[in-house]
Amino acid sequence: RYRGGGLEKFEFKEEDVISQGFNSKSNGKLKLAVGDRVQFYKFEAAPGQATRATRIRVIDAKKNESGQHPDNSLQSGTNDSDYTFHLGIIVALKETYGFLLSLRSGAQYFFHFSEFLGSNRNSRVPPPELQIGVITRFFLARNPATGKDIGKSLCLLSENGRPQFSLVESEEGKSKRMVGKILKKPSDLALPDDFGDGFLEFSIESEGEEKKDEEGEKGKEEGEKVPTQRAIFAKSQLNESHVHIEVNDLIFFDCYKSDKVDLAVAKNVVLMRKPHENFDVNKRELGAISAMKGSFGFITCTERIADVFLHLSQVPDVPKEELSVGTDVEFSVIRGAENGRLQAINVTLAEPGSAVFEEIEEEVHEGTVLEKIPNSNMKKTNPTLILSGLIEGLVNGKLEKLPFLHSDKLYGKQYPKQGDRVTFQILTDLKREKAAQMAGRPGLGRRATKVAIVALEGKVAATKGNFGFIEVEESPTRIFFHVSEILEGAELHVGDTVTFFENKGTARKVRLQKKAEVQKEAEVQRENEERPEHLRWSKSERSVIRLAKGPDGTRGFSREYQESRGVKVPVEEKPPESPLQLNVSAAPFIPASKNG
Repeated sequence: RYRGGGLEKFEFKEEDVISQGFNSKSNGKLKLAVGDRVQFYKFEAAPGQATRATRIRVIDAKKNESGQHPDNSLQSGTNDSDYTFHLGIIVALKETYGFLLSLRSGAQYFFHFSEFLGSNRNSRVPPPELQIGVITRFFLARNPATGKDIGKSLCLLSENGRPQFSLVESEEGKSKRMVGKILKKPSDLALPDDFGDGFLEFSIESEGEEKKDEEGEKGKEEGEKVPTQRAIFAKSQLNESHVHIEVNDLIFFDCYKSDKVDLAVAKNVVLMRKPHENFDVNKRELGAISAMKGSFGFITCTERIADVFLHLSQVPDVPKEELSVGTDVEFSVIRGAENGRLQAINVTLAEPGSAVFEEIEEEVHEGTVLEKIPNSNMKKTNPTLILSGLIEGLVNGKLEKLPFLHSDKLYGKQYPKQGDRVTFQILTDLKREKAAQMAGRPGLGRRATKVAIVALEGKVAATKGNFGFIEVEESPTRIFFHVSEILEGAELHVGDTVTFFENKGTARKVRLQKKAEVQKEAEVQRENEERPEHLRWSKSERSVIRLAKGPDGTRGFSREYQESRGVKVPVEEKPPESPLQLNVSAAPFIPASKNG
């Protein structure tokens, strides 16, 4: 019997048997027994001569009553792949050798041109039948020199090694989309006829419907064996415009088969769903419209990371005018078989505010800033950069590190620096947290919000020149401050009550709240010294009221003091003096010098 069909008998010689082990009794030669199942090649030495079997390998050795084969060399536990045919595609040709891509394991194997059957040409020249992309059938054998498996006994599957593949169609004559599972992603290897080194597995009875896929999975769970087949596909056939396809993903594809070879080729491969995804048309989800353009738009989901495509045909009962950015909607999600895109179906309006994307805990925590938020000018060079700081705080009895953004500051004019003590609340991004939990890293969707620097209160303990120290009741150590940190130009003295922000033992933004009593006494004394001398008082006389008296003893304030206080004092007018008159009866004036 031979694989081409029909029943025939073939002769074979001792040299036609390929040894699969070594036994001292058989002198290294394999002894076949009647009833052994074998694989072989038909060989016709010359036209008109009888066809014989060659390259004979044992598939299943018949055992005797003792459970042993007459030739113990067949009990060597060799791999099943050592006895069976492999399908392969030639992916590279060199001077005297080439490489085969096994369609069973996905590995590449070395072969020598002399292993190509039916060629009498010089083995140093590549046979013209062997070309890149040609499909061959071959055996695997161990190379004793390297210990690696190599290709042996190559032969073409058809006359030119390029069988014709046709699209598998449905009963209606349309393309039948199949459902499969990715076993191996293809590399950048480019071969003719859209061949590649990617592998997928699919049910032979698959009709490309999710229902069929679910039934197949259910059958596997119940222990039923579902017949499957493998297909190859090239990287160029992956449609990853919306999402990347990985190993174990379920996919839609067009299946191409050939009558000449038991091989399938997958084309137009798109994602059906990820292993963790579960699409149920009866499950309703919430979201908000994030974009609208013409007859389509996108929805931001409360639970899914990716946005969902929205077409107005899925919202028949809602006027287009009511669908705007920010509108809360309710919908179900499927993945399109043609492009693998997430699509919203059966869309209806939801109650405003029902789509919740973030949750903020009510409890207020305290922590320390480990990293401040970078300068916003950095986004000018890299607009996609996310500027965030880091806070370490005690949450539920254990230390946690949480990021925070500019928008998470409680007061816009506060800029927490490294080392600042802050209060904060915890915000959870529901979508990010769900994705983090799926990735096995819970907590990545949480961050600090309503971040505010803690203001401390203390008293000035000492001042000297341009610096001083503040005492805080809760702290056993004094906190240093510099005059440049004093707000509103206030002058601080020992005993003054101040508020400030503490950072690594240094006070920032010091604000005077209450002056000390001693300072008030000093200010009163300084004001007394600035008074006119006759209005000053000593400490013992401060409470005695004295009325000023004029030089003549009259009560009141002097003219000079009143004018110094801005009081206008009327000027007293004196009577005019009488003009001088000459006295003619007076004695004449005689100078003293004349009298001498």
